[in-house]
Amino acid sequence: MPTFLAMPLILLAMLVLIATLPVALPIVAAMIGRDKQRRRACAGATRCSQCGQVLGTAALDASDDANRSHVEDLRRRCPNHLLRMVRHAHARCTQCGANYAWDSQVGILTRLSDCAGSA
Repeated sequence: MPTFLAMPLILLAMLVLIATLPVALPIVAAMIGRDKQRRRACAGATRCSQCGQVLGTAALDASDDANRSHVEDLRRRCPNHLLRMVRHAHARCTQCGANYAWDSQVGILTRLSDCAGSA
């Protein structure tokens, strides 16, 4: 590609990005809200495979709290490092502590094995 076309193409790409933001951002927000609603509905209908208690929204909140404290601990221990964090557990049984991962393609919570981690 000739170098004299590089700058106009970059400017055109930026204009397209800015022009599509008012449409793209509400769509992304709606998709995130729908996924959150599906997780809450699924948690309300899922029983813990270890103790039998219904997970409910408290399990989602417990997992959020555990993940938040884990991230704070990592940031405290490694303040000058750039960390790549992958969240595996999306629900945690409030009675026995079993962790569950959200499978967005199927729309179910599946129990994580004990060796998969608790973040």
